[in-house]
Amino acid sequence: MKLNVNGQVFPKVWELADKVTKLREERKSVNLGAGTVGFPVYEVELSDETRKEGMFYITPQGVKLYYYAGDQYQIGYLISEIDRDPLVKKHFGKPN
Repeated sequence: MKLNVNGQVFPKVWELADKVTKLREERKSVNLGAGTVGFPVYEVELSDETRKEGMFYITPQGVKLYYYAGDQYQIGYLISEIDRDPLVKKHFGKPN
């Protein structure tokens, strides 16, 4: 399974993924008059046994991943439930 992540790939995802490739750098307007922000675009290859359940991807190790593609004003990311970041609590409902 391959995902294109327009933004951040969190550290534990790097460990769980079969392969992570940086494809390019992009720029996006973040606010009227505020200019642009640069971000990397990654291709993340996950194991073929990875499955999607609701909003989460479940790895063969049983670890949940949350993928946010981003929107007009925000950069995307791919985070796991075992990362140490405040977003873990937001998406997985458990302290990091």
